[in-house]
Amino acid sequence: MSCVSKVYDRFDLVSPQAWSDVAGNDGTLTMDLRLLGAFQRTMADQCKCWAVLFHDDSGRAIGAAALCLFKVDAIDSTNLTVKKLSGAVRRIWPGCLRFNVLFCGLPVPCAESHLRIVDGVDAKIVLDELEIVMRRLARQERARLCVLKEFNESHEKRLSFPHHLRGGIPALHVLEGRFANFAEYLGALKSRYRAQVNRSIRKFKDAGFVTELVRGSRIADLFTDDVHRLYLAVWERSQYRLEQLPAKFFREVAQLLGNQASLTIVRHKGRIVAFTFALAGGSVYYNMYSGLDYDLNNLGDLYFNLFYNDLDYAFQTGAAEIHLGQTSDDFKARLGTSQLPLHFYVSATSPLLHRGLSRIARWVFPPVAPGQVHDVFKQPGIAQPAVGAEVKGLSSVS
Repeated sequence: MSCVSKVYDRFDLVSPQAWSDVAGNDGTLTMDLRLLGAFQRTMADQCKCWAVLFHDDSGRAIGAAALCLFKVDAIDSTNLTVKKLSGAVRRIWPGCLRFNVLFCGLPVPCAESHLRIVDGVDAKIVLDELEIVMRRLARQERARLCVLKEFNESHEKRLSFPHHLRGGIPALHVLEGRFANFAEYLGALKSRYRAQVNRSIRKFKDAGFVTELVRGSRIADLFTDDVHRLYLAVWERSQYRLEQLPAKFFREVAQLLGNQASLTIVRHKGRIVAFTFALAGGSVYYNMYSGLDYDLNNLGDLYFNLFYNDLDYAFQTGAAEIHLGQTSDDFKARLGTSQLPLHFYVSATSPLLHRGLSRIARWVFPPVAPGQVHDVFKQPGIAQPAVGAEVKGLSSVS
């Protein structure tokens, strides 16, 4: 069997049927053309995107991938000393350590692979063709690196990337959705963990904070530029930064996905001071992006209570899995999450650069240490799969 590819400059040019034949309905929103299209349209000033369909000899679609090109700042997540040094260098050389990278994978939803291969198909023929496509686009766009990202151990049982270097990504935190609501979840916690949550909730209420859940097109009306600035405040403090989503992304996704989109809002004296933007797939709930007024965070444990209130809604959707994103490991572990280790694979477009990277890979792409796992539930295993367990939408490329 051979494999040929077709590259589309826009997601809205792809045949929905052919895309669905590959991506199917796995309970996630990872390959949802509406979401991918909204990302492409609203992020056009920051990145370029492509959709790729792979076909066999008979013309049957056997694979699909979403690609994007970003200009990456190689020192954006480094320590303070390196940042100070780079700041001095960039006064003379503004483009130092800023370069184009072509990714197989988009930032939304986070921590998920945007590559699908039909069951029963030899993955190697699709991966070989994908490498040809990515190298051609990389040359066209003058990208220095090609990166395939967000793969877990289950992916790696089927996929092989012999010409790429492997690096670690912060683990995805997953909570199983086996509760009717947050009250039921709270009752399942061991007493010391439940007491911590209750103290935080009392502090929140005593400070006069109130919450509201908004879904669908109403989000577009409420998501003002002032609300967007709360997201930017969180983005500025993030350790790992790539994309900066504009307000129009949130508004457009809310319009397109309707009640699958939700906004958990916190108000103080009538003003919106925090929010969580989330999406609900068939069986996966994504706690995606938050905004926060940090001046009020300590007054009512805003960050913690955002999660508590959003979890209440997430449980009520009936989702089998709740994806709580990456980082903030200790807090999320105390919620009872499991951690799914993730990896990326990188190849330099220049053979010389690739040889250089391979020699320093252990320092440039160090493994990500797993966070501590907390045993928070009264009954063992009630909602906590083992670390590294297969997770819906990530367990296989199908």
